Amino acid sequence: MLSDLAWLEIATVLDITKRELQIVQSVFDNLSEAEIAKRFKISPHTVHMHLNRLFKKLNVTSRTELVLRIVEQMVKLTLSETAVLPPICPRQHSGDC
Repeated sequence: MLSDLAWLEIATVLDITKRELQIVQSVFDNLSEAEIAKRFKISPHTVHMHLNRLFKKLNVTSRTELVLRIVEQMVKLTLSETAVLPPICPRQHSGDC
């Protein structure tokens, strides 16, 4: 759903580690904790711990809120005056969005 550049920028702004980013991307892929564990060859408990840390770090309480927080940050990154990411709306700069 998001470009590699978008993921990198989001991770940088939110201070998300490489492994945490992999977990977040897997949540976006709608994978269960067991499926995430299998994908990265780690235990489901480790996945659960990563998710708990992410929830605290991003001040969210569920996977849905996590996804919404990431999308919110992506939108902010496209609206910023110094945006690295392209605008979501091609007419953003003219104020027609």
